[in-house]
Amino acid sequence: MGVRHPLFLMGVQAAGGGAPQVVDTFTDANGTNITAHNPEINTVDWAWTSGSGTWTIEGGQLANGNADAVYRSVYGDFGYVDLSMQVRLATFSSAGVPLNAVVRYQDHSNHWQIACDKTGGTVKISRRAAGSPTLVATGSHAITDGDILRVDCYGNTIDCYINGDLVVSYTSATDYNTTTKCGVAKGADSSILYRWDNFAVVRYGETLPF
Repeated sequence: MGVRHPLFLMGVQAAGGGAPQVVDTFTDANGTNITAHNPEINTVDWAWTSGSGTWTIEGGQLANGNADAVYRSVYGDFGYVDLSMQVRLATFSSAGVPLNAVVRYQDHSNHWQIACDKTGGTVKISRRAAGSPTLVATGSHAITDGDILRVDCYGNTIDCYINGDLVVSYTSATDYNTTTKCGVAKGADSSILYRWDNFAVVRYGETLPF
C-alpha cells in the first residue's frame, strides 16, 4: 500500500480544502482496474483512463500488466493547463528502461514525455508527435526506486524535479499547451515490474501534499 499522507488520517484535505487537486495512493484491492478506481482526494472529477494497455493496482501501487515491448500510458483530465504533478517512482524494471510521466497529454500519440532513467541517471523531456518522441532537454541526477518526480507545467515551460532538486527545464513547450491531461507511461519494454505510487496534481503554485 502507498504511504499515506498524515492529512488523510485526520480526514483533512491537503492544499487548501476545496482547491483543485487529485491525490491517489492507489489503495485498493489487488487486480483492480485503474479505470474502476477513485483517488482518495478528487475535487476535479478526475477519472483514470487508459491511453494504451491494461493498468491495475498491485500491492497498493499502480502497475501495467502488458508484458510487451510497447509504450503504454494512463492519464486523467485535471481541467487546468498550468499544473504541478508529482509521483513516486516506486519500482524500476531490471531492464533499465525509464519510468515515465506524461503531461500536456492530447492523446497516447501526442504529448510531452518525462523519462526518468535510473541506470543512466538522467531525466529527459521529449515531445511525442504521431507516436514518435523527439528529445528536447536532458538533465543529470542520481535516481533510484522510491524517488519523487515533480513536473511543473506553466505557460510554455516544463520543469522537472527529483526529490525537490530541479534537474531539467524546457521553456519552448508550445505544443499541446492548452491540454489539461496528465499521467504516467511505461517504456517500450516487456517487463511488468514497473510501479508508480503517491500520485498528486494541483494547480501550479499550490502546495503538493507529499
